[in-house]
Amino acid sequence: MNARLDIEAVDGIGEILPGDDLGQVLAANLDDLRDGDVVVVTSKVVSKATGRVSGMDRERAIEAETAAVVARRGQTTIARTRHGFVLAAAGVDGSNVKVGSVVLLPQDPDGAARLLREDLLRRSGVNVGVVVTDTAGRAWRRGQTDIAVGCAGLAALRTLVGQVDQFGNPLAVTAPAVADEIAGAAELVTSAVEIGSARPASCRGTRAESTRPRCQRPWTGGRRTAAARGRRHVRTGLSGGGRSGRGRQPTSRLRNR
Repeated sequence: MNARLDIEAVDGIGEILPGDDLGQVLAANLDDLRDGDVVVVTSKVVSKATGRVSGMDRERAIEAETAAVVARRGQTTIARTRHGFVLAAAGVDGSNVKVGSVVLLPQDPDGAARLLREDLLRRSGVNVGVVVTDTAGRAWRRGQTDIAVGCAGLAALRTLVGQVDQFGNPLAVTAPAVADEIAGAAELVTSAVEIGSARPASCRGTRAESTRPRCQRPWTGGRRTAAARGRRHVRTGLSGGGRSGRGRQPTSRLRNR
């Protein structure tokens, strides 16, 4: 049987304001949800609904949200947030918000995803997964993509360790980042750059597991630590190509709930 993934962006919701009941808004606009679907919503929408919009100067906001500076180049700061994410500007965002304001990451992205999932179950009677996303760059690559910063109701990682490939080679480190892959796929249709209003997406056919393993701890090192680990992986043969050579992705903190 051929595999299929359907992603639908939802228009017409408009701007989310502090105090808005995001669960009610989603339930009213996602009228075709089924058990097993995954609802994708941006961290910015969650932050706006929960009042994580600040009038602080951007640099002061970055400093306040930074647990450790990982790297700096010109005006760009790569920082580890208190959540454990490694992001440009510590996740502080000045786009799609009133001039003079910035949006901060949600206090508890996993908790927000869990509450939205419970709210949708209560209001709509459907058992869905929820992924909260944010836009991030990738090490040594240009451009950005959406990643998961919080999720509930699905496995953030799908480990294949212990299985063998079609040639009988054992898979030692392969763990597809399911939540991140869903986040990136959903961004293709939500187009946050083109529209400032809330635009969630529903995904069907992800085959995401309904249980959530405990994920790796977030990245806590800096440039020297990364370089040392990279050299060690090369020496031990863990950085080879193909899916069987994928290493761990320690920048996501999607804990078991």
